[in-house]
Amino acid sequence: MGLLAGPAAAARPRAPLAKRPLVAGADPHRTVVKFSDAARARLDPAGRLHSEAGIDLEGLRRWLDARGLTLRPVFDDVPSLERVAARALARTGRAQPDLLGLFEVQGATLEDARALQARHDVEFVSLSPRVPPPPPLDIAPPTPDLTALQGYLGPDPGVDAVGAWALGYRGASVRLADIEYAWLVEHEEWNEGSLVPEPGQTPDFAALEGITDGNHGTAVAGVLIAGDNGYGVTGIAPDSTLGVYPELTVESGSRRPEAIIAAAADGDVGDVILLEMQVGENTVGEFGPAELTESVWLATRMVTDAGAVVVATAGNGDLDLDRDELAYYRDRGDSGAIMVGAGRPGTRERLGFSTYGERLDVQGWGQDVFTTGYGQYASYGDDPNQAYTSSFNGTSSAGPTVAGVAALVQDAVKAAGGPPLTSQQMRAVLRGTGLPQPEGDTGQIGPLPQAPAAIAAALVPPTEPPTLSIESPGATQTEAQTFTTTIDVAASDDTAFVQLSINGELQPLVDDVPPFSFAEVVFPVGTWEVVAVGSSIWALEGSSAPVVIEVGYVPPDTTGGEDGSSGEVGGGTASESGTTSGGTTSGQSPEGGSSTSAEGSSSGAAASGSSAGCRAGGGRPSWWMLVLFAAAATSRTRGRASRR
Repeated sequence: MGLLAGPAAAARPRAPLAKRPLVAGADPHRTVVKFSDAARARLDPAGRLHSEAGIDLEGLRRWLDARGLTLRPVFDDVPSLERVAARALARTGRAQPDLLGLFEVQGATLEDARALQARHDVEFVSLSPRVPPPPPLDIAPPTPDLTALQGYLGPDPGVDAVGAWALGYRGASVRLADIEYAWLVEHEEWNEGSLVPEPGQTPDFAALEGITDGNHGTAVAGVLIAGDNGYGVTGIAPDSTLGVYPELTVESGSRRPEAIIAAAADGDVGDVILLEMQVGENTVGEFGPAELTESVWLATRMVTDAGAVVVATAGNGDLDLDRDELAYYRDRGDSGAIMVGAGRPGTRERLGFSTYGERLDVQGWGQDVFTTGYGQYASYGDDPNQAYTSSFNGTSSAGPTVAGVAALVQDAVKAAGGPPLTSQQMRAVLRGTGLPQPEGDTGQIGPLPQAPAAIAAALVPPTEPPTLSIESPGATQTEAQTFTTTIDVAASDDTAFVQLSINGELQPLVDDVPPFSFAEVVFPVGTWEVVAVGSSIWALEGSSAPVVIEVGYVPPDTTGGEDGSSGEVGGGTASESGTTSGGTTSGQSPEGGSSTSAEGSSSGAAASGSSAGCRAGGGRPSWWMLVLFAAAATSRTRGRASRR
């Protein structure tokens, strides 16, 4: 049995997402509620809400009836969701969110949404627009070969897809998926079957009138998988197939998270899923990544846990994701998605419309992308299925340039017989081998990927373990009978998660959100050696130097002074308040404002701690230490999730 609460064999727990202030935009909004995982909220055959966990929801049912509100499950395809969730749990050991407890609240006002979010059995309520914001046989007459106009295919200033092709990697073993609005499925570049529509879902072109007519998705598909057939354009991964998943359909309405889960359920480990979406952030009034919406973040996290590589466009809102108002988003941690900004071809400077910030990983071409669709360059035979453009722009054009490179890299890894890269591993490879954003450029969007360099790095994974250190507390002695502190851990960029080892026992609770921290760790009388143990994204394990905490410390009899002052460890002696003198701090207020304290009440042990305590290398204590590993919103405010 471990020293911390919870069985060692249990799934690593997940913290609920923090509730954020609800601000409605000008457009009609879709209100979505997620009940707590513990509630296991479901609808019975009569459409009445109940809890499979036995929680009393009668008061909520009466409130919904009184307000004239009804609930509709967000996920209709339960088997697909359960399959993805099971795969995610098996691969990561991390408990997955109960997405069957996600419902659209039909007829809700802003006041209704706020009242619902205030309930203790509700994890969050989110508001999103009902209509999303804006985003191979040749057909006669013959289309000329236009690949010379695709500057992004070559080396600098491009992503050097041709270099990967020369190595023999063209994406044949990798399935791509594009999630957005609509596509021209009969375009000449994929009329031999390389573009595969999602069964049973039809893009709602009536609702999308004035937003897109299918050309946006067509342009994205051209960058990704246009055939290398001697005419028109050639995709970055021309031998891949592309599954297309509409997020607004005749059959299901608005379905962003559902489309993400469907793409993962239809695919396999190592597939690349592109999220070609943005969302208006109502607090600041700008466009940002779709995962600002809680349900999209949860779905993205689940499918990256399940082994998919997710590439997400950051949005065209010139939005700084490090703004104070977006702390709620940063506090969620890492969804696993590779976030893409829009760079200027040639200079790699951030284009002024691109969202930016520490969360962004890499950039793609944000303008002058030559691809299929629109007909701005030419529409041969006046046929939309033979249309081409030279000016596909935005993070919308940046996203597929990165997703295409990811498919080439994954193809190389699979050809070498290795396990497919995870989304986090792919991110590290692309970030570490790309051409850098110019020094001094305003707003981080990251480097421009280079396919051959990324392939070379992916085929020789790192062998060095992550580096970790316990930042606080330092080595500590206290005469108190218990000592309560927050343990803060600094870790290298490649660290996936951190656990604590106490007196040689690895504890089951895990933190996988940097900066890593364990709140309110309670030590009883005894001597405790604490080590931070981290696993990297490459499954390599590293550990910190130990920190020794001695609780119930008995000062030596100095006989030379009346006060019986104690000796020092690490330059100072901890008092019962959890602080030290002499320059060493233990139990200090952790990053973001969580306070710590050392309780003065007795644990039933003698002050010396001789029998009830646990000395380093000795037996277990007579009562178990507890960790309250609270959600970011209640136990700590992480601020921006800095990469140390």
